[in-house]
Amino acid sequence: MSLAKKVLSVGIASIMAMSAMAVGTTALADPINTIQTADTISLNDSKTVTLKYGDIGNFDTISEDTVYYKFTAPSTDYYEFTLTGYRLRADNNVPSAYIDVSDEFGIQPPSNGGSYNQYFNDVKMISYLEQGKTYIIDIFYSPFGSQEYNDNFYCETPLTLTASKHTHDFAKVLNVDDTEYTCKRCNYSYLESHPTDHTPTPSVTEPSTTPTQPTPAPTSTFTTTTARKVSKPKKTKIKKLKAAKKALTVTWNKVSGVKGYQVQVATDKKFKKNKKTVTIKKQKTTKTTVKKLKAKKKYYVRVRTYKTVKGKKVYSSWSGVKNTKTK
Repeated sequence: MSLAKKVLSVGIASIMAMSAMAVGTTALADPINTIQTADTISLNDSKTVTLKYGDIGNFDTISEDTVYYKFTAPSTDYYEFTLTGYRLRADNNVPSAYIDVSDEFGIQPPSNGGSYNQYFNDVKMISYLEQGKTYIIDIFYSPFGSQEYNDNFYCETPLTLTASKHTHDFAKVLNVDDTEYTCKRCNYSYLESHPTDHTPTPSVTEPSTTPTQPTPAPTSTFTTTTARKVSKPKKTKIKKLKAAKKALTVTWNKVSGVKGYQVQVATDKKFKKNKKTVTIKKQKTTKTTVKKLKAKKKYYVRVRTYKTVKGKKVYSSWSGVKNTKTK
């Protein structure tokens, strides 16, 4: 056999070997279940599932990083969904674990949280849900970067989801005329006006030369008005979100009885990174364009209404969050 034929033969054999290896390599990237086959989780219930991720041998890998649950709200209220069992990253970065809540049509209810919170050291989603409505709870976790995965290139992680009622944990700010209470976890807030005292001014009379019997000193009286809560205005809903070059155009539903609207955009679900806030001062305006954003970047958007009480703005709950990528 000539040298040229030998070289050709070795080359063909190498190609066939690599093809066989490629055929044998399988990437299993399916979630544990689907929305249609999602297990039901009830109030005050916990569900545990083991997610497998990494190299399982014979050039095969598995990437089970998603699981779905269904939850039906027994009453209209705030609920919280807590995830435990995930591993922290060896490099101290935020672990890749989050919870997402949406209805069966993919619309997100007013929610806060979802990803790892460094201050509270947990993964928790708090959502305001409507009675009798069924919601999809989407759990995502990747152990990439954890010590176990770094050591073995494989990790099995038992994750537990717990559903419970949310109890507000209020922080208060004392103002001149009222006190503002805001929940540290879900950002629900309300104002409580201060009691007002009405003390009568004592009258002054000229001294009399005629002796009289002493009379008891007058008793000062005052009336206290009971502290009252200032109700929040009705919330709105995002109708349309359109991407433009370094900009986003947001359209929402008009709400009666409010003073205006506040539109907020950010590059993360917690609205901490690259956040921009636009205030709309007319009740009839239902559309605005947020400009000077980053190009080809995913932005999350939410809207809320506001009214003024004694010169102070009182905000509604945030609308459901929508997202899109700028051009």
